[in-house]
Amino acid sequence: LRLYRRTWGSVDGKGATVGNNGDVVEVLAHGDVGLRVRTKDGLVADVEWRRFRDVKTDRVLLGFGHAMTIDAAQGLTSDEHINALPR
Repeated sequence: LRLYRRTWGSVDGKGATVGNNGDVVEVLAHGDVGLRVRTKDGLVADVEWRRFRDVKTDRVLLGFGHAMTIDAAQGLTSDEHINALPR
């Protein structure tokens, strides 16, 4: 899944940042309380559903996270890269 804002969860019982806008996490399990995800750093975190919800609209802020788009990669720092844009 792709995260759309800074998201907090629990890693080994301690509060931790799971990811920021544009980060992709792997879903390991789901339940009534929330999701268990693997972060890009390999950490396993439990995240409550309320952490994904927008306060104003109550919508869940998650998206398809198979590939990172150019917009999501815009803020990354890279010393060396190839930006290929076929078609």
